[in-house]
Amino acid sequence: MRALITGSSKGLGEQLAIELAHRGYSITLHGRDDKALALVKQKIVSLYKVHCDVIVGDLVDKCTIDSIKHAFNCNTYDIFVNNAGLYQNCNLNDLPDKKIEKIIKVNMLHPILLTKHVYHLFALRNKGTIININSVAGKSGNPKEAVYCASKFGMRGFSTSLQQAHNGNVKIIDIFPAGMKTNMTNARSDWNLFMDPVEVADVICKSSLDYTTLRTSQLEIRRSTY
Repeated sequence: MRALITGSSKGLGEQLAIELAHRGYSITLHGRDDKALALVKQKIVSLYKVHCDVIVGDLVDKCTIDSIKHAFNCNTYDIFVNNAGLYQNCNLNDLPDKKIEKIIKVNMLHPILLTKHVYHLFALRNKGTIININSVAGKSGNPKEAVYCASKFGMRGFSTSLQQAHNGNVKIIDIFPAGMKTNMTNARSDWNLFMDPVEVADVICKSSLDYTTLRTSQLEIRRSTY
């Protein structure tokens, strides 16, 4: 069994990689920080004795997309997790055009390109699970998260459309978590009330992988305290 998780050097991506390794999956990590990835790899290999590869690169770059596609071409994967993302918490007028382009690429365009590639390979095998880590921002707008919401709304529409294809045993699961205690959100004033990514990763894996007579299509995860 093998899984690839984008954006897995820290936060939810790291915890998903650890949880999947705990379940016996060989892991391919991806992220921009090679030192952080090395630490996660060391933790996974030492704790769970599974094989662990690393892909270093920014998801905004085509060469990184090509590296991830190459990994899928050369190995048989069971799970692909679209987790990497960029957050926005400012007024639209304060957001440079280049940052808008980067948010759209990392949160929507490049995950779509990767999913297209992986979905085709999974369909050929009639087996595989694609988990898209979206956000509650993909269901409701926020004036300080306009571009972030747009990217998440777009990914939601893409993923929902693929789900309607009912392609055999290829599962596509959309996860809509509220705020988590990660570096992405640590500037928020209510950060101390956010969810623990360890708990979120546990819920995601259980709902996505543990049942044989049902198929989760969407999972919304809200924090207990506001």
